Amino acid sequence: MGTYAICNFHDEVMYVGLAIDLNRRIKEHLDSKEKTSVSEKGKAYWFYYLVLEHERDINRTERGWLNQSELEDGDLPIFNKIRSPVG
Repeated sequence: MGTYAICNFHDEVMYVGLAIDLNRRIKEHLDSKEKTSVSEKGKAYWFYYLVLEHERDINRTERGWLNQSELEDGDLPIFNKIRSPVG
């Protein structure tokens, strides 16, 4: 279990998420036409992840990555639709 970020070739964050099963979750993203197509930020290229032991750490880490992306870009990553709650 852990948190992850999908980025384009230039390391611009396109999506931040969390998952109990990281392998299953990335396969779901690879099956998504939205996430594998070319977007306004280019195409998803990198998948970064952190394996974490406690659910509270997963939620906090995901929220921290979202906050960081919002500070740098002025908005959520392009594929994130909602702000996750702080866990």
